[in-house]
Amino acid sequence: METHKRLGDKYIVAALASAEIAPYDDLVQLLEGEFAGYVDESAKCSLLVDQLLRELPSYPEAEDPRVLPLAERIGQLDGEFWVRRHRDNQLWRLWPLLDGAHRFSPELLGEVPRVAGLG
Repeated sequence: METHKRLGDKYIVAALASAEIAPYDDLVQLLEGEFAGYVDESAKCSLLVDQLLRELPSYPEAEDPRVLPLAERIGQLDGEFWVRRHRDNQLWRLWPLLDGAHRFSPELLGEVPRVAGLG
């Protein structure tokens, strides 16, 4: 794919995002291993959010231990406007999965409340 004019990282991300690839924990390893050089951090976070949302109920009884580390990973994304907007959007998607204490943690207060209309 690297040498093909029309195929590249956008093709890989579109292919990976089109359907469930693997359970969340396996996907983390896949994105850090085999696909590490093909998918940027922003796309990795998006794919991980998609998979976590597939696996967890919309309003879980308790916070899954994978949610906060993923939210913190997303919170570290920074750069151009579109990267920040994507970061905010992904954090917004995770918002219902965070328990009340983590929704207002200092690590996430910088972005999520503004997007959520709370800041």
